[in-house]
Amino acid sequence: MFHCEKIKNRMFHFTGISFCGPFSDSFPEEAVRLQDELWQRKEEISETDRNDVLFSPHFESESLSVYWACCEVSAHQRVPPGMVGHYRPMSTVKKRVQTIRLQKNTRMDFTTEDGVEQGGL
Repeated sequence: MFHCEKIKNRMFHFTGISFCGPFSDSFPEEAVRLQDELWQRKEEISETDRNDVLFSPHFESESLSVYWACCEVSAHQRVPPGMVGHYRPMSTVKKRVQTIRLQKNTRMDFTTEDGVEQGGL
């Protein structure tokens, strides 16, 4: 069974590190490397809202991968050297949730935003 709804996402500001390179040669090693590096450097990000949460927005095509490892911040007042600041604007997305009963009292949800399967943010 599917349940569909529209969701308004708030604006997010992020500060972190990024990687862009060939898909087949970099996944998943570069994503893991970025996450490890950010955990080592997270104290450099002064305006973080939650120091214990890591966001990993990403984009992949057949030949290109773009990864970020970042923390949510209240604003981009000071971006540490070697890091980038970016934001995700406020948006309205369509969400489709499919619930599958695997076992008694176990549930798995699959979410789709604008018709594309999503696994995160």
